[in-house]
Amino acid sequence: MKKQLKELNITKPKIGQACNGCGICCKIQVCKNGAFILNLVEKLGDTVPGPCPALTVNNGMYQCGIILNPNKYIKHKNYPAKVLAKHFAAVIGAGDGCDDVGYDPTEKELLEQDAFVAQMYEQMDKTALLKSMSIVHNKDF
Repeated sequence: MKKQLKELNITKPKIGQACNGCGICCKIQVCKNGAFILNLVEKLGDTVPGPCPALTVNNGMYQCGIILNPNKYIKHKNYPAKVLAKHFAAVIGAGDGCDDVGYDPTEKELLEQDAFVAQMYEQMDKTALLKSMSIVHNKDF
């Protein structure tokens, strides 16, 4: 039986604005890294529809349970929980700004999303990202 999340009424921020914990992104689709960590897919990069089983209500907002409690979800224990949480947050782009268009996006919202994601990719430290991926998934990238 799926856990039932308390429904919070939080308006989704615009693309690029700071996350406010609305949870829309995790309700629509389980992120690629989360789906792999949670054994919902066989191949890293595949996705499944949401809601994410690790989505948690904390302090009046939705938050990633894998970041809040990595030892509950990440099976290998080669790093302390604080390290796993930091690197999983980096891998999923937590703190980079809202990059989800939500339900029934307009063409304009889809274009804004594409532009924001491209900008984030350009600014990203790819070496640091690969290191975070290696720590989280316990394998070399």
